[in-house]
Amino acid sequence: MKSLLKCEQITTYMQDEIIHQNLDFTINKGEIISLMGRSGSGKTSFANILLGFIPIHSGKILWKNEPFDLSNIKLKMGLQPQNSALLSDKTVIENVAMPLRYISNFSWQLAFELALNKILLVGLSEKDCYKYPHMLSGGMMKRVALARALSIDPELLILDEPVSGLDAISSKQFENLIWSLPNSTSVICITHNFIKSHKYYVLENKKIVQFDEQSIKESDYVKF
Repeated sequence: MKSLLKCEQITTYMQDEIIHQNLDFTINKGEIISLMGRSGSGKTSFANILLGFIPIHSGKILWKNEPFDLSNIKLKMGLQPQNSALLSDKTVIENVAMPLRYISNFSWQLAFELALNKILLVGLSEKDCYKYPHMLSGGMMKRVALARALSIDPELLILDEPVSGLDAISSKQFENLIWSLPNSTSVICITHNFIKSHKYYVLENKKIVQFDEQSIKESDYVKF
């Protein structure tokens, strides 16, 4: 299977403290990966490395086996933040359309048309398009944030605690939604909750270790 993104021997520091040390990680095209770890283990920091918010001090990142050039790749990655980060004074469709307008530079008309497709894709209705964030449930807000992350058709989707705060039924619905995404989309779920995935990794002692599904279910990294 062809790798989409590969990290080799990544080391990062934050205020003279080592966060990741000689860390290796690979995600292949179409894979769904759960990345777990205790609070403070560096999971979100790792995502911020991939998004270009935190520099690496040594090692290398490859995108499709080529050197990682964020200026060319940023349009190929989507992020769903933990708190959804929706703009409170904008409607659902305006929130989803913004990356299309300001990152992809589409006209507002085209941006709204494409945004509607993504809103429907994540299981919301056309009526939901004109609601404001304060009118949405927690699960709906996460779906809007996912639609926004999907708006630019990313090859890599990073979800930060995508089911945190959801009840068991809503969590399962969101998990099913992730699995319904196109096979061309690779997904990294940074999570404390069990999410059905192709692979399960734990960030521990500044490195990433792979677990099988049964072992991760029995570990203390997961809460249900």
